[in-house]
Amino acid sequence: MVFRLGKPFLCSITPFAILATLLAPRHDATAQVIAFENARIVDPTNETIVEGTIIVRSGRIAELATKTPDGFAGERIDLGGRWVIPGLVDMHTHSFGNMSPGGAPQMLGTAGVAQVALYAGVTAFLDLFNLEDTILSYRDAQRRGEHGGAAVFASGPCLTATNGHCSEYGIPTRIVDTPEDARREVDA
Repeated sequence: MVFRLGKPFLCSITPFAILATLLAPRHDATAQVIAFENARIVDPTNETIVEGTIIVRSGRIAELATKTPDGFAGERIDLGGRWVIPGLVDMHTHSFGNMSPGGAPQMLGTAGVAQVALYAGVTAFLDLFNLEDTILSYRDAQRRGEHGGAAVFASGPCLTATNGHCSEYGIPTRIVDTPEDARREVDA
């Protein structure tokens, strides 16, 4: 799950992801107010590690504190000194499948990749080539709240020359051999 800053605060922390593995059993991140206590928070903006509490209001990080404020009335979750890092973003994926170590294909599909990626701390990924209708439909459905996992961003098809890169995967792509082809495919 991704938490974005609701407003700037003292440490000017960048957007954070409370990794899904830290939240077992699952908690509702949209609860009104939650204090994630006893956390080690990586702040790449200031190149520091802050030990303390993250206060979340309505699903957004509202405050960092060295401890939970006195009289705090919301839910408290003790992270037991676990690390909280900024959400990672993979800027080059092909979620139809990838090669695993040893050369075996890993065909998780977009839904599987989105779940595995989030479990590993990747909160979003950019799919740079997939079945056009499939990936764009999945992305749109996820934005409507129909799918979970890491946020999917997608370019759609690959535009390549005849026998060019992307044509070797057996997935239909858009062939661009002339300037006219390029104009037509970009317009489409």
